[in-house]
Amino acid sequence: MLYFDDWVIDELISMIDRGETHKNTSYKLGISESTIPNILRNPYNYRISNKKEYQPKVPLSTNVGPYYRCKECGHEVQMPCKICEIRKYTKFHRMKV
Repeated sequence: MLYFDDWVIDELISMIDRGETHKNTSYKLGISESTIPNILRNPYNYRISNKKEYQPKVPLSTNVGPYYRCKECGHEVQMPCKICEIRKYTKFHRMKV
């Protein structure tokens, strides 16, 4: 199922209330024309804030810490180095296949 930001759903409803066509609304918002009646029927189901796994977007600046040079890959990262962890993980799982 598709989920949309709350502002998209609110804008869709207001555009339809103003009398705009589904075709024009779908073009402006980038939503499929066949999806619009479904959203209008039950907008609650399509809001991303109502999705169970929804995590609000956190600005990257809240996660900023000191950066260090990784001794394995040489990238400047926050430790532990996620790049090296991902490489080890993918290398390990590639060998199992």
